[in-house]
Amino acid sequence: MKFKINDKLIDGVEEAPKWIANGLEPEAVMYAEEFGKWLAGLETSTGRLRKDDKLTTTQFRNIFSEVVRIRLQDFNEKNEKALLLLKPRMAYNMARQNKRGGQTLNEVMQPAMDAVFKGESREEKQNRFNHFADLFEAILAYHRVYDPKSK
Repeated sequence: MKFKINDKLIDGVEEAPKWIANGLEPEAVMYAEEFGKWLAGLETSTGRLRKDDKLTTTQFRNIFSEVVRIRLQDFNEKNEKALLLLKPRMAYNMARQNKRGGQTLNEVMQPAMDAVFKGESREEKQNRFNHFADLFEAILAYHRVYDPKSK
């Protein structure tokens, strides 16, 4: 999913792995806001509601709860496997919704998850996982802010 941020077109599929590897920067947080707004069903350019494509908070939290569970523990071998298994679980949950929002979230977050595993040491993987969790949390937070049902 692409959004115009600071007069620059930012593609989350391409940029998310970089943010995971190097840490979130202001551009990542601005992207999370635009993406969260879009996932809440708001057309970013017009502000109109797109009911057919929106992702519900429940659908979002089903995946995020596992991310939080992993984050509360050390990123050990067991939790690395849990994150690896989260990839197909997320793909399945988002595909069965048959909504563009879920499919797009999956398209952006799958490469971000892959970037976690590219860390060369356990410590680097832990840092990358924390960046992944931060990005996911930012997107979810902005989704909540802009979701008309959560007001």
